[in-house]
Amino acid sequence: MKKRTLVSTTVLTFCVSLAPSFAAELESPTTKPSDTPGGDVSSNLPKLERIGGPLRLNAYVNSSYVAAGNVKFLGFNFGSSDAASASLVVNTDIPINDEWFIPAGLVSDNFFLGTDTFAPVPERINTLRFSTGAGYKLNDQWTIVGTLSPLLYNLEQINSNDIGLAGAGYATYKFSPDLVFTFGLVINPDGEWPVFPIGGLIWNINKDFGLDLTLPKPRFVYHANPNLNLYVGGELKATTFRTTDQIAKQIGTAAFNNALGTYRDFHVGVGVEYKITPGVGLYLDGGYSVGREINYTRIDETVKFDPAPYVQGAVRCRF
Repeated sequence: MKKRTLVSTTVLTFCVSLAPSFAAELESPTTKPSDTPGGDVSSNLPKLERIGGPLRLNAYVNSSYVAAGNVKFLGFNFGSSDAASASLVVNTDIPINDEWFIPAGLVSDNFFLGTDTFAPVPERINTLRFSTGAGYKLNDQWTIVGTLSPLLYNLEQINSNDIGLAGAGYATYKFSPDLVFTFGLVINPDGEWPVFPIGGLIWNINKDFGLDLTLPKPRFVYHANPNLNLYVGGELKATTFRTTDQIAKQIGTAAFNNALGTYRDFHVGVGVEYKITPGVGLYLDGGYSVGREINYTRIDETVKFDPAPYVQGAVRCRF
């Protein structure tokens, strides 16, 4: 019987929280298995199996809502804040020949935060990230990739301070048809940790269960049938952004105007994936948002939010 693959969006671990601008690489088709059950792990890593094949386009749209939680700043409670998000990821791998390919991607992250607080919480965070680079298939087991990602930290009143650059180098290793490892290094000068190692694995345990120890979506999956997956796990949402001068009007101080920050939110819950067609999948999950915070790294200030329930829906398409 053909083994069903583990549903995931990446095989990289730890790097979203450490370098949020790396999301374009995280969603690259080079580093994630297919959403379509059937086949082994390796068959869903395009550059391990299909270098030189037809161009594939991947699109992922998700929207979530986190209920209001207390806001903590400078050791005090400063009202409450909820959060809505909408994200778009589009990517592809452009084949050059049987060994070389060009990964390319675009990520738009948009967060809308409740501002019933005197803490420095921006009303909205809108960022845009591009990614490109080069990949090379060494053999049937090893593929290496290097990427650069220009970043826009703010889509309002854009100036030179709103433009950044991140990069990464990583490799995937197919230990067996059911087990793939990845590891590498992320560089993001404007992140909380400018340089950090990354790693992860995807394992098809058997025909019914799979384990994904990667971010942004680590999870344990039960394959109920060819069209339905149930999972328990988490998801890390994060982005690097820059505030505008509007935040001074909100909190009454200019200290956080044009400040560089990292917004981070980790979801823990259960969910379901339903495959409508081989190229279209729907996702719905819910649980609790934990560890949500804004870290203004350059001025050493942090805003934290209490845990709160969340719900999320998503659609993934492959062409």
